[in-house]
Amino acid sequence: MLNALPNFHFFSCGNNYCGEHLGMRYYLGKTKEGEEDCFEAIVWPEPWARDRTPLEEQTREVFPYTEEGLQQGGAWIAEQYEAGKERWNQSRTAEWGVY
Repeated sequence: MLNALPNFHFFSCGNNYCGEHLGMRYYLGKTKEGEEDCFEAIVWPEPWARDRTPLEEQTREVFPYTEEGLQQGGAWIAEQYEAGKERWNQSRTAEWGVY
């Protein structure tokens, strides 16, 4: 994923995009900030789904709901991976506790 995203039409049809890359899980989807539509990008460490991962383990950013905002969101996710490689690698070998 870190070098390819679905096109804008994919999101305008109500779809969200999520996945995993070497210990980092990610989400990109449409949301609202006040009255504005925007893209929401979230990253968190493995192994759990986003709704089972404590909020303090998640990092979130919003971008305009435009083609440019989509590209910015994808770039931000890739940047988060690069900046947190040690964290993501540690999550791959961590014990699977219960949240």
